[in-house]
Amino acid sequence: MRAALLGGISLLSAVALASVNTLPNSTYLNPVMSGWHSDPSCVRVDKTYFCAVSSFLTVPGLPVYASRDLVNWKLVSYAWTRPDQLGLPNAARDVDYQHGGFFAPNLRYLDGQFHMTCTYLGAETYKWMMGTTLTTRDPFDSDAWSDAVTWNASAIDPDACTTHNLQ
Repeated sequence: MRAALLGGISLLSAVALASVNTLPNSTYLNPVMSGWHSDPSCVRVDKTYFCAVSSFLTVPGLPVYASRDLVNWKLVSYAWTRPDQLGLPNAARDVDYQHGGFFAPNLRYLDGQFHMTCTYLGAETYKWMMGTTLTTRDPFDSDAWSDAVTWNASAIDPDACTTHNLQ
């Protein structure tokens, strides 16, 4: 039994070594996206990966990155570039504490269109939360993102809002 186990381990080691030796050499640094990129939501469309991340109070906000290999990422657009996209004048300035703004975007793709849902926090201790949905057919153009469709959010993460509302 022990010989069979050792033989199996040796075979696995040989297979692992052979596959490593056939792979091309490559080096990359981790994290592959330098800086602060919390709450990533990613989707693959054809041969390109797209990720959106939280931006909190930053305008332009809701950055969208693209990559073909999951190692080399490029900032391709921002979904939020105009305060009037939310239907609120001075939306970026109306948050009165450090932890406001856009949290936890969800990026999805359906029928040629990208959809990003996100929760916008507008006051300390989450006194009000506004769910937003932005869309585009061209994620490489910041100006192509739509004005927001808004809704009453029940949680910071839009996935949690959806789950909560379905119960």
